[in-house]
Amino acid sequence: MIVPIFNEVKSLHSGVGTLREIAKIEGFEGTCLVVATKLRKQKKDTFTKSDWDQSIDFQNVADAVKAAGFDHLVLPLKFSAVFDTIFEKEMSIGALCDADPLAAYSFRDVRTQFDAIYKQIDEVSHAK
Repeated sequence: MIVPIFNEVKSLHSGVGTLREIAKIEGFEGTCLVVATKLRKQKKDTFTKSDWDQSIDFQNVADAVKAAGFDHLVLPLKFSAVFDTIFEKEMSIGALCDADPLAAYSFRDVRTQFDAIYKQIDEVSHAK
């Protein structure tokens, strides 16, 4: 299961609540992947462009998951205009970037983050 959570009080609480509900499902032996979404660089952030797991937004999501007693993998997904473009053009981020060199450059971080999420899904699904 994929549980998206962003660094906002309601989302943090409801995301942790969702993880608790999933944990109650009898017989559920699957893996939960938490995706820290809508990440934005804050004034106090000092990380380099591609190290979104070092961002304050990401750390707050990861800390909330851990503080609730969960040891789920948390992956970053930064906020980007590409999400609107994906829906408008009805293309995946990969197809969009493959078709347009400017998009490939502009959305390279988000594409890398999506690739990491897809990789994790593949690893879990092939392990079963």
